[in-house]
Amino acid sequence: MASRPSKFCMDLDRNRWTLLDGVITRKTQNDGPMDGKTLSIDQVFGIEKTFVSRSEKSPLALPVVFFGVIVLLISWLIAMWWWVAAVPGFLIGVICLLWGLKKIFPKTHSVDAYKIIAPNTNPNEWMIVGSISEIMGFVEGVRTELQQKEKQAHQSVQ
Repeated sequence: MASRPSKFCMDLDRNRWTLLDGVITRKTQNDGPMDGKTLSIDQVFGIEKTFVSRSEKSPLALPVVFFGVIVLLISWLIAMWWWVAAVPGFLIGVICLLWGLKKIFPKTHSVDAYKIIAPNTNPNEWMIVGSISEIMGFVEGVRTELQQKEKQAHQSVQ
């Protein structure tokens, strides 16, 4: 599925990418309005599709496990006097404990990424992470600029 070429995008790493007048600019969240790294389209050899591994871990998993254990202990103490009153606590404690144990370990998945290949650059700095239509449009825009550069080079040789 082809995307419409675009000149701007924001990737999953929250880097802002622009392509204006044959210059690719990458700005991170910490860059100021006039900061960022630039790369001329004349230096770019191509764009390579790759994958990046990402792991996600729930920040609430460990507190929920502790909460579930505490609720189970309190329910166990209540069950010594009156077991009927302890049933809701047991249910809540077991649900919290199981959910927390399920989410406590990080899950790893791969995400599409596109490396801009150019000499004397760190390829990891020039990597656009994600595959949403905005990013695909930006990649198509860079490819279009590369094709135009190739056509101009080919015409100047002839």
